[in-house]
Amino acid sequence: MIDLPDVHRLISQPGADQTLSLYLTIDASRLENQGGTPGWRIWLKNGLRELSAAHAEDATLAALRARAEARLGDYHGHSKALALFLTPHAEQMFELPVPLAENSASYGRAALAPLLWLMDEYERTLIVIVDQERARFISGYMGVGSREG
Repeated sequence: MIDLPDVHRLISQPGADQTLSLYLTIDASRLENQGGTPGWRIWLKNGLRELSAAHAEDATLAALRARAEARLGDYHGHSKALALFLTPHAEQMFELPVPLAENSASYGRAALAPLLWLMDEYERTLIVIVDQERARFISGYMGVGSREG
């Protein structure tokens, strides 16, 4: 579950102005991700290359790019999307059970708009069913329902 303290941690940590933000649609059911090399890996390679070309003199971005490639080199998630934030001193990854509008890569301040949109769009919901003998709680978050008790 993603909450506002996670977002606050992203923007207040040391080196927050040097954040590599990656949003990837890794859903294995999508046609482009069913090949020998999934489409999201190809997009990641091209996106990081373009970002590095735009910031050719930045050694920090080069180090973050190498960390991202190493971290995602053998990644096999079972979610629909992935948000990865890398700074010189930390990393934070969110596996998202809902698809993203598009893949993106950025460098500088953490790109939080897609994450905040998902948090707002798929806000946690609680349904309470009460009868004479018991109460049941069902919660929903980011497209997934679970029985709480």
